[in-house]
This record gives sequence, structure tokens and C-alpha cells, in this order.
Amino acid sequence: MVGLKPDVSNGLYLNLEGDADRIQNLNISGSGILELEGNNDFGYLETLDSTKYTGDLNLDVSGSEVLESVNTGAGDDNVMVDNDAVDGGLVVDMGEGENALWVDDVADETDLSSLDFTGGVANVQTLALNDDVFLNGNASLDLTGFDENLSTVLFDEGLDGNGSELEVISPNADLTLASNGSFEDVDLHTNGITNLTV
Repeated sequence: MVGLKPDVSNGLYLNLEGDADRIQNLNISGSGILELEGNNDFGYLETLDSTKYTGDLNLDVSGSEVLESVNTGAGDDNVMVDNDAVDGGLVVDMGEGENALWVDDVADETDLSSLDFTGGVANVQTLALNDDVFLNGNASLDLTGFDENLSTVLFDEGLDGNGSELEVISPNADLTLASNGSFEDVDLHTNGITNLTV
């Protein structure tokens, strides 16, 4: 099974279990509620295309380290990818709506500094880091590659700087750093940001 093309009409719940690891290309169309799951969170997925799906997409494809592209449609979409997939080759365009790109497994300064969005990220309002980030040394978060729609970086489980420096490099002058946990003990430096909200 190289490709899967679910067409959602009155709602669809599908647990692919182990078959999810055999999918390289996922194309979603239609409308209505979609719940799509798979063992190991689609471990070999290369392309996600839901541009013809008008509902709100909530999908975890963070099992794949070989993901090449994420394209979503008109809804308010949330897609989670693995940090190793954000390597400069990943191309993201999340279309219309209020969208969040979630990144899994960012736990320390090495993970954070290694994120490379230069493949291009369009129509994403929020970059959300899924894990609690604890810095054992200085780190950077380079947002080069995002278009003008990015307004918020969310540390969902919090950020503990442990007294370390965090340099945030942004192509956008207005940026909010938010957290649903703690945000503390970090020496924050910004590059390219005129109006920073924390």
C-alpha cells in the first residue's frame, strides 16, 4: 500500500493499525469529521495532501522522519510532524484557516537548534512545540522559511532555560512566544523581531 485516498462525506473514523507504516502518500478529500490513526504515526509517510478536504484536519504523522511535504486545505488544521523531518527539505503549506504546525520530540537545546524550516512554511499562524523543552546549554530557534502569517510560537509543555541563552531568529517583526506550562530562567535574544510578546 503506497497511497491512501480517503474521501470523507458524513464523517470517517479509520484506524489503520500496522497498515499505516505502508503508506507513503496520503491524499484526503471531502468534508465532515475525520479521525485517522495508525500505528507508529505513519512511519514512512512522504507526502500529506488534504487540499481537497474542507473540514478541520487534526492529524499526527510524527512517526515519519522522511516526510517531504504537508499541504492542507480550507479548515483550521493541526498537523504534528517529527523534529527530524524538519530538516530543510520539508515543504509546508497549510492553506486557509487558522493553522498550527506541531513539532514532536523537541526536548533540549540540540533538538531546538537543529530545526530547519528553510524548505518553506506557508499559511501557518502557530508553530507549536509539543514537549517540555529543557535547555542544558545555549540554543537558537531559527524561523527562516516561514511566511508572514506566523504570529505565535507555542511551547506547549513549557520552556525551562536553566539560565541558558535562547536566540529567536524571525523573518517577522511581530511575534508572540507563548506557553501552556512554565516559561522561565531563559536569557532571551531576538533577531529580526521588533515587537515581541511573551
